[in-house]
Amino acid sequence: MATGRGRTGDLRIGGGCRGPRGIAGELRRVGGFAKDTTPFSEFLWADFLRRKLSRKDVENNFSKAIERALALGKSKDAVYLPGWCGPAEED
Repeated sequence: MATGRGRTGDLRIGGGCRGPRGIAGELRRVGGFAKDTTPFSEFLWADFLRRKLSRKDVENNFSKAIERALALGKSKDAVYLPGWCGPAEED
């Protein structure tokens, strides 16, 4: 299994990223946000997650980090991000 750091500083394990970009991609795959036409929307999500999750937590327990990212992605803190699919406000 190949390991090393990608150009963005994400930890690469077996060809996949396990840093902010990797977790953003996985978050979209599990329904944390919708695919959007906004260019580079995954990078915006990665930046958001980078500020909310520690690298150590992501590297040590990726599954738990995805659970936390899913909760963060549905929160009001993420409402400005493209593809946000949190709960709708009731009128």
